[in-house]
Parts: sequence; C-alpha cells; structure tokens
Amino acid sequence: MQIQGDGALIELYAPQVCAPGQSGVLYDGEMLLGGGVIETQ
Repeated sequence: MQIQGDGALIELYAPQVCAPGQSGVLYDGEMLLGGGVIETQ
C-alpha cells in the first residue's frame, strides 16, 4: 500500500472487476482495514 496525500494506492494479488464510482471495503480476516470509493480502474 502506498499513501498518496489523503488517499492510498492498494495493489491486490487477486483483483476483481470494478468500475470508478463503486465503493470498496477491505478486510484482513475479520478485521476491517478501511474503505473508500474507486477512482480509476
């Protein structure tokens, strides 16, 4: 993960299909890591 200003760039090992404007929530097991809105695909 790279922190960029007020956001973060996260590289996933098994990416899923997504579109700009969709929301995303990230978990590590049962622990909530964070979430946000997808800006680029």
